[in-house]
Amino acid sequence: MARDYFCPRCLERITEDAVVYRTHDGEQVERPETVYQRGFRAWADAVWRGDPAPLYQVDPKVQAEQHARGVHLVCPRGHRIPRQAFRIPSVVVGLIGETSAGKTVYLGTLLEQLDRGRLLPYLSFDADEFTESLTEEVFGDFYRYGSVPQATAPGRGDVQREALTLTARAEGRDRFYLSFFDASGEQNTRRHHGTDNRFLFAADVVMHLITPDALGLAPRTAARRQDQRQTWHSTHAAIKAAADVAQPQTHAAVIIGKSDDIDPAAIDMLTDARSDLDYGGGLTLLRAYQVIEQDSHYIRDVLRSIPDGKVLVDRIEGAYASASYHLVSATGEPADIYQNRFLQRNPQRVVDPLLASLVAAGMLDAREGRRVLL
Repeated sequence: MARDYFCPRCLERITEDAVVYRTHDGEQVERPETVYQRGFRAWADAVWRGDPAPLYQVDPKVQAEQHARGVHLVCPRGHRIPRQAFRIPSVVVGLIGETSAGKTVYLGTLLEQLDRGRLLPYLSFDADEFTESLTEEVFGDFYRYGSVPQATAPGRGDVQREALTLTARAEGRDRFYLSFFDASGEQNTRRHHGTDNRFLFAADVVMHLITPDALGLAPRTAARRQDQRQTWHSTHAAIKAAADVAQPQTHAAVIIGKSDDIDPAAIDMLTDARSDLDYGGGLTLLRAYQVIEQDSHYIRDVLRSIPDGKVLVDRIEGAYASASYHLVSATGEPADIYQNRFLQRNPQRVVDPLLASLVAAGMLDAREGRRVLL
């Protein structure tokens, strides 16, 4: 997945020679000392022991000094970029779906699950200063009070315009960057992909969020408002437009969201596919991936048994290099229609699509049990 780095904000491809270093005050400075800087004694000790790992551990003192000054890299357009942008790979994940498909709630829950260490011991994730600020702005009240986050909308400077970028770490080293883009449900046409959703042209993973009602699956409850329900026409149009610009190597994670809203009788054979996996409880990466892959096959079979679902599967598998299928509920319940918030969130299988996508993108090797590929 090694490639030229692109700015996660303006999506322009840039080279290392094109970046500059600035402080919080905008002052341009010389390239700072690397946070991995080590003296002769450390190098000699690493050679003697045959263990280079300490050489790549961040020097807390140097890093603290850089944070104090706010020294950071910026692209030619002035956007801040990660400090190791040209040293480690980047993975771009785009969320696509019609309005009220649950993209923003899903992304907020996924970020929260990663922050809680749900992919430990395989990977840990650190957000940069900008991502922390934007996450608080978009999801702060959602995390604290269960409030429904404000939907991504055209013309607003939120997660749709700015990538939320995390650094994936394993065995004490930065391994890759993970950038999430949340597309507005109102901007899913081919024309919008050429203007507002240009991240699709650089995406390694496209997450298609589809609701049960768009597929005609019987609802479990009538608690969801009618304006939160989806139509097959709009859902299919969003899928088709995104698939038209998919890159040959892109993986598609098909997420049937709001799975708590599906009548159990409609997918009785898939009861286990909605039971959350215990990633942090000793489950190896290999076994977790096997379970996800098996459930993916079951979900695909169910979709192909539905006329609209068969069209969806055929179109996605004809456009993307690989595809996985997931039943997910970001909250485990609909929002209270009077308070407009989730009273008791209980996420189900939220991390599965990301784990399957990282394996498909070559960032994790499921055959190696707990090891990261890079």
